[in-house]
This record gives sequence, structure tokens and C-alpha cells, in this order.
Amino acid sequence: MYGYKLECSVAYPGVAIDLSPHEPGSKSDLTMFLDRKAVHMDMLQKTVEELEIEDNGEGGVQHPLQWGVLVDKGYQGFEGSIRTIQPKRNLVVLN
Repeated sequence: MYGYKLECSVAYPGVAIDLSPHEPGSKSDLTMFLDRKAVHMDMLQKTVEELEIEDNGEGGVQHPLQWGVLVDKGYQGFEGSIRTIQPKRNLVVLN
């Protein structure tokens, strides 16, 4: 499938739980994510039992009913819609 891309949702401990249709390689990851936002919202929704689990993770206060999704820096600013876990920039300390 050269020139195409897929979006695969993976749950702990590494189990693929959803696979998008293929898209042209030129389509951005963020656009693919937004096109399937309803699917992601449904899969990230906590069950009644999961709501009892203490959750102090990133975005837990803003989105207490959702689990987080690990994304790269291309999704910055997106955390208002879906609970995201984004890499942090490492500050270099110069002596």
C-alpha cells in the first residue's frame, strides 16, 4: 500500500482495536483523526466501572469521562476537544 496511510487505534497492552480505511499519504494525521472523531470519542469513553478508578493523568480534570489518547506534537491545541497526552519539550540546561 505504498502512498497510502491508515490510522490504527491500539489499547493496552498493545492490542489493535480499530483500523481506519486507507487514505492518500498526503492527508494529514490530524485531518484523519478529526474525520473519525466520533469513533475516537466513543472508544475513549469510560464505563461506569472505570469512573470509579482514580485518574490523576494528564487532562483528567478537563475530561473526567474520557481516557487519554497518546498523540504527537502535531496535535497541539487539540486537547480542548479530546483528552490528549502530548510529548513535552525537554529544556536544555546550559552551564
